[in-house]
Amino acid sequence: MGSKLINFLLVPFYTYIITEVEFGTIDLLTTNINMLLLIVTLSTLLEINTLNSKLQEFSSSKIVITDRLHGMIVAYITGALAIVFDNQNNKVRHSYNDWLSDVDYIHFVADDYSNEELEKLITKYASTSNFMGKVSGLVHNSSYAKLIGAFQLNKL
Repeated sequence: MGSKLINFLLVPFYTYIITEVEFGTIDLLTTNINMLLLIVTLSTLLEINTLNSKLQEFSSSKIVITDRLHGMIVAYITGALAIVFDNQNNKVRHSYNDWLSDVDYIHFVADDYSNEELEKLITKYASTSNFMGKVSGLVHNSSYAKLIGAFQLNKL
């Protein structure tokens, strides 16, 4: 409120020093900058809210199954048990080997993994709590039946 009053009182001074056209340009520029700041602030708040939502989703998951580097990193940050597959550019494999191979709750599945080994791993993780100690009631033993079935059908 105080800054608006000061601006109102300074208008005659501004118009004495600068022309009306320059004043209009400055006013338009100031208004656009204020609108841009509002948009940036709101989008930042939305992004933070989205990030917090995703972190909560990961931390409440019983198991994270991913072939994405960011999925593996977020699982690590949140302490979520993760089964990680490699992708085409081997980014996941190299990052896992360089940084996360000693982390108990992140498990990298190599190309030579059998269906039985994968099924045992999923079963083991399904009966384990999140590393941070948060047990999720969202996952049932049947949650991974389709995934296990897909591996068995495709003989991956």
